Amino acid sequence: MPAARPDRDQIITMAQSGYPPREIAEELGIAPHAIYYVLSSARQRGVEIKRFSGGRTGARGLSRIRFTPEVKEQFRPHADLRGLTVRELAAEILEAVAASDLVDAVLDDGCDEDTQQSNGVGRP
Repeated sequence: MPAARPDRDQIITMAQSGYPPREIAEELGIAPHAIYYVLSSARQRGVEIKRFSGGRTGARGLSRIRFTPEVKEQFRPHADLRGLTVRELAAEILEAVAASDLVDAVLDDGCDEDTQQSNGVGRP
């Protein structure tokens, strides 16, 4: 019997967690056709994996955000340390920034509400 593909279990686990095949391919750096093949083979063996429609949301119903390879590599060690994927880490960062109202502090670009109001822009 041939050796199992080392990523097969991870692919199946991610799909069962709600990640669409294209996102799995991007996250693992594997060609999308290989992901579809693994999922199809697993389904034929009786593994329960939901079928995905072509929507633009990822796991947990999140909107998709594209990262440059450089940003992805900068996030990867932080994600690995926490046992998360890069997308999961990015989602947690965005949720924390939003929940703590830290957008202006993080961006530090001078576009906070006080500056906009003194320039006659933004909410009255």
